Amino acid sequence: MDLRVLRYFVKTVEAGSISAAAVDCHVAQPSITLAIAKLEEEFSCKLFERHRKGCSATEEGMKMYSMAKDVLYHAQS
Repeated sequence: MDLRVLRYFVKTVEAGSISAAAVDCHVAQPSITLAIAKLEEEFSCKLFERHRKGCSATEEGMKMYSMAKDVLYHAQS
């Protein structure tokens, strides 16, 4: 897991969609999609429920979000 992947994940949770996260991160949408898939595979869990208007974090996704925010905060310090 690298910090870039965590940043993409956090932005997706906060933005509520992969497309919006891609715009916020100034990257192509497939980069965000691949990063999330990598996390889901690494942790063997589903992090988002995808729907027409975006996505929302699952229970596991919210736990990961809290952890990711802490890791990113400490990395910036």
